[in-house]
Order: sequence, then structure tokens, then C-alpha cells
Amino acid sequence: MLDIAENRIDSGHFEQLLIFDDVGQNPYKRQRYLELRSRLRSAVSPCETRQVYIKRGVKGAKASRSLSNAWEIENYLISQGFCVVDPDRQTAREIAEAVAGARLVVGIEGSHMLHAIYSAGDGASVCVLQPPNRFTNVIKDYTDCLGLHYGFTVGTESADGFFVPLDGMKRILDRMSAL
Repeated sequence: MLDIAENRIDSGHFEQLLIFDDVGQNPYKRQRYLELRSRLRSAVSPCETRQVYIKRGVKGAKASRSLSNAWEIENYLISQGFCVVDPDRQTAREIAEAVAGARLVVGIEGSHMLHAIYSAGDGASVCVLQPPNRFTNVIKDYTDCLGLHYGFTVGTESADGFFVPLDGMKRILDRMSAL
């Protein structure tokens, strides 16, 4: 979908190897992200839904980020017209089409939220549900670089993961929907 050529090799030998530590967001990275966003947009048809919830799934990192009231959060978001994306069950194309052009994307903190960075609409809002014992703001670096809005709410620890109070999530989503 991104029209990137693959050059796979099984082994190699280098006389000299330079490794560029390409950390931090900068104008050149922004340019590259915008190019990838443009390519992805031209490769998929956007979904009608303007709000998306990306489930975390179970195939990712081992760090526990289990949302103990996921059913309550999901049911509420569906009742508000959100489309639910499940990376464990959908293809890359299906995910890209579901998120393409979205104005608001919600999900538990994790790498699966990068689907929003490449597919969400210009000026979209990304809301992260943060576990209380594993706080990271990596997605904010991307949203800042691309001019997207970022918000988060931190849950409370529970016996089987973490819990996000529905009222707290509603408040942050109301604020982000107004952007």
C-alpha cells in the first residue's frame, strides 16, 4: 500500500557500515511521514466512520496492558458511532481503510496506535488510554510532528490489568471532539 520496494537478503558482509541514529522528530521526518500518509491515502478507500477505536489485541508485546473494563469502553464507543478495529483479526488494508480519514482515534497505549498516525485525517485527534504502571508518551511525539491533536487518560490498577473510568474517558473525548 505504501509502494515501498522490498530488498530482502539472507546474509551480507560489509567492509564499512554507517548507522544513523534517526531519533527525535524533525522537519525531514515530518516530510517522510507526510509522504507515507499520502501514499496510504491514495491506496485505500476511507471508511465512512469518522471515529475509530483500535483494540490492542494479544499478539503484541508481553507487557500487560489489559483493560479490565474493555467491554464497557467498547460498548460505549460503539454506541457513540465508533468503528472498532481489531488488528488481530483484520488485514493491514482493512485496518488502513477503517482508520483512513478518521477525526478521532482511541485506543490503549501501544504500537498498534501508529495506524492512526499514518491513516487518520489531517488535524485528527488521538486519545490514548494509559495503564497507570507503564506510562509512555511516544505517540505524542508523532502527533506533534504531524500537527495532530493528542490526549490521554490514565487508568487505575486493577487485579487483572487496569481500569479506565467511563466518566473520565467521556470528559477527555468531549474535549477532543471539540478541537
